[in-house]
Order: sequence, then structure tokens, then C-alpha cells
Amino acid sequence: MIPLWVYRAELTLLAASNGPTLFRHLYGLPWYGGLLRQWAADSLAAATGTVRDLCEIGCGPGDLLHDLVQPSQQATGIDASAAMLRAARPHPLVCFQSGRLPDVPLAAGSQDVVLAASVLNCVPDPWASLAGMARITRAGGVVSVLVPTGPRASVGDLLRDVGTLGLAGRSAAVLVHWLRMARVVDPAEAARWFTAAGLQQVTITPYLNGRVSGIRGRVS
Repeated sequence: MIPLWVYRAELTLLAASNGPTLFRHLYGLPWYGGLLRQWAADSLAAATGTVRDLCEIGCGPGDLLHDLVQPSQQATGIDASAAMLRAARPHPLVCFQSGRLPDVPLAAGSQDVVLAASVLNCVPDPWASLAGMARITRAGGVVSVLVPTGPRASVGDLLRDVGTLGLAGRSAAVLVHWLRMARVVDPAEAARWFTAAGLQQVTITPYLNGRVSGIRGRVS
């Protein structure tokens, strides 16, 4: 059996050398791609009325939007990395643009759902970032983020978690590495950021035994 540290070292090297390849590799892991798709589906289901326009901030190479967008919809992927945008595969219903929070380069009130996975825990001003996401969202629309949530766990605790989730090998290493390295967000604090940004009906949905949470709010 290959030790987990070998996989973790491999991930570190890949992250340093080729971000788009790393993102695509991670999305191909059933637990990670499945997590993103479930969170996104939950977010779209929470929107009021028909979802016609959706946006993902920090879209990477765009794999989630490729799977998510439906024939009746138009999706926009926003990323600050030119390398990520170059790696994005063309899709007739997805437009990719360069941009970063909080100044998203989209018109006010132009989106029904705005998504951001593993972004809010990385920005210097989460409140301003949420306000930027809320600005481009229509009344009745949803702003939704996915973030690692606390408390900070030891490697031993995380290994027990990945065991209960049925993960092993590279999949287990990715989850342990991600949750050990990522900035952990207190869900209650994140909910306060949503409220401060003017979002209402804020809900918190735990995933992966509560190690990750989806937090969403509605624009009034």
C-alpha cells in the first residue's frame, strides 16, 4: 500500500507546476466532483423561479459548469487565472471571463444563481466578496458558497473520517491534504457575513460529515 504522504507530495508538486491539471484531476475524483455537483444542484434548487443565468466565481477550467448548465440556461465562469481560462474547454452555453472578487465584471442583477467553491475562505475580505456576488444576483436569486468548516482536525481525526466515507489511496490523501491546508471557516461567522452583505434566508448545509459546508442566501 502506498503511504498517504506520497500522494500528498504528488499533489503539492502538481499544484506548484500545473494548476489546471490539478483542478481537472481533483474534479475527476468521485467524492470531490460529486460533492461539487451535489452542492451546486442544491443551490440551483433553492432559487425562486426558473434559473436561466448562472455564474461560478473561481471556476478553474470550468468542469463543474460543463456538467451543470442545461440547454435552457446560459452560464458564465469567472476566474482570475489566465492559465485556468486557457485550459477551459469551449462550450456553447458557457462564457468564460477574467475577473476577481469583489468587482465581478457582470451587470448588476444579471444572474439567478452565483456560486463560489473554496473561494470565500481564500479572499482577504469575505464580506466585500459576498456583496460583490449579491450585486450581480437578481431579486429572488441565490448566492451560494462551499467552504471547509471547522473545527481544525488532526490527521488522525481526518483519517477516521475518510474511513467512514469509504475513501482510500489518492482520494483519501486529497481530502486529508485539502482539509489540513485550507483555511477553515466557522459556518456561523460565514452566515453573519451573508447577513451583513444584505442576503436573507441564510442556510447552512453540511457535507462530508460536516468537514465542508454549503452556505447560501437569497437576494431580496
